[in-house]
Formats: sequence, C-alpha cells, structure tokens
Amino acid sequence: MPPANVYAFAFYIFQQLNRWPENGATDYGSAIFRISPYLTPRYRNDLIADMELKARRGELAYRVRGVHEVPGHGYEERRVDVLSPDVWIVWLDLDLLESVKGMTVKQTTIRYPIRVVRQAIDPEANPWGLALDGYASDGPRRLTDAELAEPSVTGAIINKESSQ
Repeated sequence: MPPANVYAFAFYIFQQLNRWPENGATDYGSAIFRISPYLTPRYRNDLIADMELKARRGELAYRVRGVHEVPGHGYEERRVDVLSPDVWIVWLDLDLLESVKGMTVKQTTIRYPIRVVRQAIDPEANPWGLALDGYASDGPRRLTDAELAEPSVTGAIINKESSQ
C-alpha cells in the first residue's frame, strides 16, 4: 500500500468523522455510524464513549465542526510512518473550527497522529481495505507558531515523535 494512499485515506475518513454540519448532538453519532466500515471496532467504541461523554457534558448541542489541512502541511512521505506492511501512523496537521449557534468557540491547529491498519473484511463496505485505529503516540496536540511557520521543522518533529 503506497504511503500516499494511506495518507489520503486517513485524511478523508478523519475529515468525515469531524464534519458536523448542523448539530454535534446528532451529527457526531451519524458520522461514526456512516464511516464505521472504516474504523476498527476498538476505535469505534472509543468514539462512541467520547460522544457519550461530550453529550453528558453538554459539549455537542448545536455545535458545528469541521477540519481542513493546514496550507503547506499536506502529504509528504515523512507524514506517513510505516510500522509494518499492515500498520501505519499518519501525521495530519489540521485546522479545527467549531462554532455554536454561529459563534466561534474553538479555532486551533492540531497535529493528529492517526494509526491506520489493514482491515480487508468487507470490500463492498470498505474498498480501501484500511481502517482508522485511533491515535498513536501521545495523541493529538496543538501546533506551535514556530511549527506552523516552518514546515521543514515540523518534519523533524514528526520523525522524532514517531520514533519514541
């Protein structure tokens, strides 16, 4: 599986998971259900638990969310670590924007280390034969201004983090 394909898969599916166009209280669960063929059972259960926790805290009602790639931080070979022929870590640098009733409540840039695994169970439901398996390393973290300004520096950080 070429690293570029793994990156494209991870970005596309993760973006779909984090697209809540009208109301996170309903859109988050719908997104999890819609993309479930592209999630490992463990990660799907983690997402459902996260959704339930956010719902109990009142963090989803009327929340609109979307993510997109940070300009200059798209696919490069260094953004995909090949751990084995069936396991990869994809480093996505994404702008996250959330609003509630039209008011921006979160706007930040985050590095997401996404674990991707080969999961060729049902080619009709998942023609990629891949699945998101949650976060790698220490999970997502906000990017600093220096990391955003110097893409060549982020590459060194990506490689350093992935080797830990």
